[in-house]
Amino acid sequence: MLIIMPHLGDGGAERLALDLLIELRRQGLPVEMLAMQRRGPRVDEAAERGVRICYGCGAHQSLVLHGPRVLLKAIRAARRNDVVVAGLDGPAMGLALLAARLTRRPCVAMVQNDMAGVRLTDRRPRAVRWLMRRAKLTARADLAIAV
Repeated sequence: MLIIMPHLGDGGAERLALDLLIELRRQGLPVEMLAMQRRGPRVDEAAERGVRICYGCGAHQSLVLHGPRVLLKAIRAARRNDVVVAGLDGPAMGLALLAARLTRRPCVAMVQNDMAGVRLTDRRPRAVRWLMRRAKLTARADLAIAV
């Protein structure tokens, strides 16, 4: 299983994904995590807990400029795994869907909150919000799990 996260911030989704990764590995299952950017307080926590995570680009590098490299890493990781899991909506969901489709793997979306409430406080640029609503990325996943 490949879990894709945008970064390792201090939110509940990041904590859940990291705990899930550690527990599944403890049970002997092959699990990888790809964080699109190497940033957030859980980067150090993961290292302290002995968890190796693949990072798409550095904390201060632009995902726009490094997008092709991040996509290539996601595709390579997806090929090594049976299923691709998007740990969050937004860019991580888009990358997970793209990597899953290009490698013919199923894609699972972990839905962590009430999406209607998120739109009220969404700080992403207007064009990104418009694209996300039109794309309905979560609906394109093979399976959605509410956590």
